[in-house]
Amino acid sequence: MAFFRSCRLLAGACLAASCLTTIAAAQSPAFPDCTGLVFSTEEDFISVAGEKYDGNPIVSDGDLITFDQASGDAAVCARNAELIPRQLIEIPRSLGLDAVDVIMPEEGWIAFSTELDETFDLFGHGDIIFPVGIVIPQEVLIFRFKLRGEYGLDAVHFTGERNRIIEAIKLAGTIGTEKLKAEPNTYLERIRELGVDIWFSLEGTSETPDAPAILDGDILSAVSGSKVLAQDAVLSNPIPAGIPDRGVDFGVDALTADRKGNRKEIRISTEILYRGKPDPFTDGEVLRVGGAIEIKHQSLIAGLQPRADFLGLDALSFPPPVQVEGMPHIDSLCGRSHSAVDFGPDGLWRQNEATTPPGLDPRRPCGAQIPIDGTLPINLATPTGDITRFRITYESLNPSLPPLSGNVETTWRLRVPRFLFGSWHCVWAPASVLTLSTSGGWMDARDFHNALTGNPNGITGNGAGFGCANGHLHLGVWNTGSLPGDRDDDLMRVRLEWETTGSVSPFTSSGYNIQLDNTAPDNVVVEVRLSDGTTVVQNCGEAPTGHSQFQVWASFNDLHYGLFVLRVEGGDPWVSHLFASPSGDASHQYFEPSDDPVIALKNTNDTGTTGAGLVHLRNVDMTELGANFTRCCYSLRLRVDDSSIRHGFGGGVPGGAAPNRAIAGTTFEAGP
Repeated sequence: MAFFRSCRLLAGACLAASCLTTIAAAQSPAFPDCTGLVFSTEEDFISVAGEKYDGNPIVSDGDLITFDQASGDAAVCARNAELIPRQLIEIPRSLGLDAVDVIMPEEGWIAFSTELDETFDLFGHGDIIFPVGIVIPQEVLIFRFKLRGEYGLDAVHFTGERNRIIEAIKLAGTIGTEKLKAEPNTYLERIRELGVDIWFSLEGTSETPDAPAILDGDILSAVSGSKVLAQDAVLSNPIPAGIPDRGVDFGVDALTADRKGNRKEIRISTEILYRGKPDPFTDGEVLRVGGAIEIKHQSLIAGLQPRADFLGLDALSFPPPVQVEGMPHIDSLCGRSHSAVDFGPDGLWRQNEATTPPGLDPRRPCGAQIPIDGTLPINLATPTGDITRFRITYESLNPSLPPLSGNVETTWRLRVPRFLFGSWHCVWAPASVLTLSTSGGWMDARDFHNALTGNPNGITGNGAGFGCANGHLHLGVWNTGSLPGDRDDDLMRVRLEWETTGSVSPFTSSGYNIQLDNTAPDNVVVEVRLSDGTTVVQNCGEAPTGHSQFQVWASFNDLHYGLFVLRVEGGDPWVSHLFASPSGDASHQYFEPSDDPVIALKNTNDTGTTGAGLVHLRNVDMTELGANFTRCCYSLRLRVDDSSIRHGFGGGVPGGAAPNRAIAGTTFEAGP
């Protein structure tokens, strides 16, 4: 019986192979839910996401998962068995996924590579496969690199216009797998003419062992036969990426980018983790070129509710950039230097992770007055008609509190023409004469546009050829201090809405999450101890010490703690001195290293001090005061700042506002 079953499978495989040249007649599968960011994990796991998809709670390492960057939701969008072309062979088990590029999922155009070879050699783990039944063999990819042997495929991404990419894929189907293997150069020249390329990363290195020409951490171009980015350019110093010069091949386990071939838009995941400083990452994070974390692994998998903290990342595909020309959109939040796309599902801005070292706090909420900037189309024209009015809306994402939503109200002062000294000049109009205000959150689009551009015939023009532009205008400035007290630290989503001539209901842009933080640090207590870590130095006048080496112990709490500063004052002559942080300035950032036995930041995390009661922050050496250090009474002040991005607003340009902070102090006797 076993022999009969094997023969039947072989017959089916042979039949399928003969159908490779007639795939156009096959029914194209559709995966309409595989939009947005799509990925696959390295491990199988149990998840409610699987049950919601088809009743099976097991999510395999070959299933595709879609991730909503705005909400943080994740869901299965395609099973591995659904991706495998049925006209080739029906496989009852998952073959895994090692690479994916979602091109046009609604018509079945998803490029992928499996972890395992198919049993009857119809495709292998180095080939590119499509659910419609097309196979691009690995021989095409490695031909111009003159590589020998078989290599797995760790990542794949097509560049070019989308319709041309699909034309190139169909061309591969017309040529057929065997002819592609025999004449790969012909196909590569044809797709070059279409302006299409295939970027990929191999699962393995080339010869020679002592100085391999190609690493599995290089990103390669099939058409040019060259490196798009070598491993040492994929990950920057101090990450020791590259062989033989820097020491490690971290691999590229997943790859995505835009379709235009912009290297700066490349996003990757590595095969191995990095525990070094200043920015460690795992092989489950989405990284930018250089090694900065774009999306934390926990953010990707949290919506799947797995029973483990880490599932790895084996395949990744971003959607192409949204074409916003001709449509209103939000560009920045919390100031024009904070791009909206750099706010994750948790509502925190993380752009500073791209620097080494981070410098400022690499994760920051927003507070006080929040500028929200964006773009309106030229002349307010959209495909649905001219924009008549727009507004910024917000809604709470906190499930533990009652629903809350509202509109951003803003009143702007404007610069207007005034005839002075024989010519027209732009001056601030008195608020009693002219302002630009919202009503119910709605802003008149024509007045806003005319004031922004300085239309001579608009509200800031003289009607005779001279107008005053008001470049300080944002789409809105949100006064979060007007929210109820229980919403001071809420997670909010903001959207841009607009109406056009003849529209029945408002149109809405994509939303962005903003984590609010309007609460200052609290429970701030500080004390000075001797170097033994237990003896508390009493306030001045109570117990002389005769010491110069001390420990600072403290406690403080803050939801988004940023830094603390230690200042000592006293001496003869009197002096004020700041104790430097490990980075050399006076700001002890929570993420700074903690392994220096002398000046280390200790017992703090991103919410303040950890553990029960007072904890040891750092050691201080009073001899840093130099000749000013004499035996007398000193004051020690601890200032704790949170990391919220804050602005003030008075009808003009939003300006920086004081950070949320708290201060505590003590006195102590010191000196020889």
